[in-house]
Amino acid sequence: MHPQKQFIALACFYLVTHAALAAPSGSLKNTRLNCHVVGISDGDTITCLAANTPHRIRLAGIDAPESKQAYGRRAKQALSQYIYRRDVHIRISDTDRYGRLVGTVYLDGSDINRQMITSGWAWAYRRYAGAGYINAEATARRQKRGLWQDANPVYPQDFRHRRQE
Repeated sequence: MHPQKQFIALACFYLVTHAALAAPSGSLKNTRLNCHVVGISDGDTITCLAANTPHRIRLAGIDAPESKQAYGRRAKQALSQYIYRRDVHIRISDTDRYGRLVGTVYLDGSDINRQMITSGWAWAYRRYAGAGYINAEATARRQKRGLWQDANPVYPQDFRHRRQE
């Protein structure tokens, strides 16, 4: 191939690939993303890098305690212990109202969203969770894991509403 044509072909490939990665988050819906976790905001939100592009990810199907809520710091610590500075695979399912990608995070094939519920650091988000997550929460409750040690844990949505009033 002529060097000039080769250069043009490479330039086109570069532009197409990087345009797809830099496109608005909604364009990643129903895709898979391999990335390196560089930040943990709380028990259900992370930041990761894919091809040097940062992505904020809201873990699908779970709701962890808010940072200023009881067990909020411990939920964040648990998520950090599982995936901080690790390479993960994320199955993107949606974009939320804050512009974050919503997805299921996998580490070595293990569903981290489910692990947060199983270990008692998050609720199954009833509006979006499947039966597997709801059953995992029931088991964590029975076994009094994590936040279920509390006699009356407050669901994060209720906590948010109380703070707004």
